[in-house]
Amino acid sequence: MWVILMKWCEQCESKEAKVFLDSETTSLQLCMDCHNELMEEELEVDLDQLAETFSLKDSQGVSRTFYVERRLGPNGIYLEAAENIEFGYKFA
Repeated sequence: MWVILMKWCEQCESKEAKVFLDSETTSLQLCMDCHNELMEEELEVDLDQLAETFSLKDSQGVSRTFYVERRLGPNGIYLEAAENIEFGYKFA
């Protein structure tokens, strides 16, 4: 039997940690929102609000809903949209 332990963000303690930062002196486990806030401060930029979800119809008229995740890094912004069903579409 597999047991999956979800790690919680050390900053807000309310969301799943998806980013793990590690250095010689410290380590952090952050959710995407807290990571992006930290990177905004470090890089001295302000990110615009981004829709967390969007829906559209495919070529056969089936409505599909995607969740959007954004990760700010020193060399750019990574965006990923994943469909809200198992084995659904995923774009990055």
